[in-house]
Amino acid sequence: MALVGAVVCTFGDHLHATHGVLTYAHPALWDQAWWVLPLFFVASLAALLGARVTRKMFRAPPLSPNDARLVAADGIAFVTAYTMTSFTHPAANATLAVLVAFWIARMLAGAPRWLVVLSLANAIAGPLVEAAISSTGAFTYDHPDLMLVARWLPGIYLHVAPISARLEALLPGAAETS
Repeated sequence: MALVGAVVCTFGDHLHATHGVLTYAHPALWDQAWWVLPLFFVASLAALLGARVTRKMFRAPPLSPNDARLVAADGIAFVTAYTMTSFTHPAANATLAVLVAFWIARMLAGAPRWLVVLSLANAIAGPLVEAAISSTGAFTYDHPDLMLVARWLPGIYLHVAPISARLEALLPGAAETS
């Protein structure tokens, strides 16, 4: 699962690298640094672990993993949010508004409280991690306007939680709630 997440995120990041969103100091392959895929692998593991830990803190059951349509829908929603920003980033406020509205609509469709909390935590932690990496000079956002990153970036991270929670339910031990 983490490898699939890494590949999907690397594709989205490639779009960012080729559409004027960000620039790598030392691109090696596909307009990206060599460490992008391994970083997204670790980030995907962290997203799955974050889903597990948050769900267990709330003593909640896992999301229903047994419907491939739900897994596909959450995956498509994340890819859509990520990809959209490659094309709409010049309109930063509108991009953020669409991402947040899309997330709110998804949460209002019956998301458990722990998933809302996880989404908000991701929206804070993800941009902070990216800002920390960017501060090293490894990459830069072409138009940073929020702590070295784009102000719409938290909006993408809101959409990480639903797919990571859905996939977490497929991992061993998911049925245990405490």
